[in-house]
Amino acid sequence: MKNKVISFFVAILIFSQLMVNCAFAEDDIRVSVDNQFLSFDVAPRLIGGRTMVPLRAIFESLGAVVSWDDETKTITAYNEVSMVQTKINSNIMYVNYKEVQMDTAPMIIDGRTLIPVRFIAEAFNCDVNWDGNAKLVTIVSHPIDYNELEQPANNDKQKDDISLSSNVKYGNGTYCVGDDIPEGMYILISETKNGYFAITSDANGRSILTNDNFGGNTYVELKKNTFLELINCYAINYTDDLVFDAVDNGYVTGMFKVGKDIEAGRYKLLTVSSGYYAIYNIPYGEIVANDFFYGDNYIELKKGQYVQINDCLIKKP
Repeated sequence: MKNKVISFFVAILIFSQLMVNCAFAEDDIRVSVDNQFLSFDVAPRLIGGRTMVPLRAIFESLGAVVSWDDETKTITAYNEVSMVQTKINSNIMYVNYKEVQMDTAPMIIDGRTLIPVRFIAEAFNCDVNWDGNAKLVTIVSHPIDYNELEQPANNDKQKDDISLSSNVKYGNGTYCVGDDIPEGMYILISETKNGYFAITSDANGRSILTNDNFGGNTYVELKKNTFLELINCYAINYTDDLVFDAVDNGYVTGMFKVGKDIEAGRYKLLTVSSGYYAIYNIPYGEIVANDFFYGDNYIELKKGQYVQINDCLIKKP
């Protein structure tokens, strides 16, 4: 009798597991990206009324680079125009450092991270359509307009009458300071995460005085008879009117002037994986303090300094 009871409960457990597996398998959802059907080693499925798909396959089909931090269970993906970051079991996604609330959190099933397809597709500026009868997700991406993204609104190099008060954007290219662009302080802005600049003492670009790969914004000071190279970014004249709010503004990457973009004082830096900061008295001059860190950190800022931040939340303690 005892063996029969045990067998009965074992049968119930096996049947329950089969029912769960069938609930996932019977969805038979297909996903098309730009008229190409994707194949998955873990099938998409409906969970809580939301279509969940393997994250990496969707991201990579959209041309994004994907990284996984196993320690913090954090997923980061980016392409030329978008940077997306989220964590397992968290309803918060950061798209270009702005917080987005998801109604279903990412989860791990059979060793793969599944995430609501609509949120990740729309984060990369795609159109998403769900056909319930055909169980088909259709994703259509939009080509990146590099001219609109990277080129300046006014790319005329006015050598005869260049003044710091002119509202000119200097886009991709190399500029001779004093001829093509006046000397002075500039703000560089990259609308992607892969902006690059170099300041050199020669026209061939071999004698680099300073350079950096950056996202967001940064500051540089240009001196006459040097050369400025810009890639995936543009330069504008420094002005006190243009403020980059660093505090309580989601995850930020960029350089901020203390007293202009951020008040002097003590701040707490928070990051879901790793972060970096550097403090300068002048942009890219001698470093006052810097650190590459995991978790949280504190910094003390003085008016007139510049602080460079990578992938951190900045909050008053």
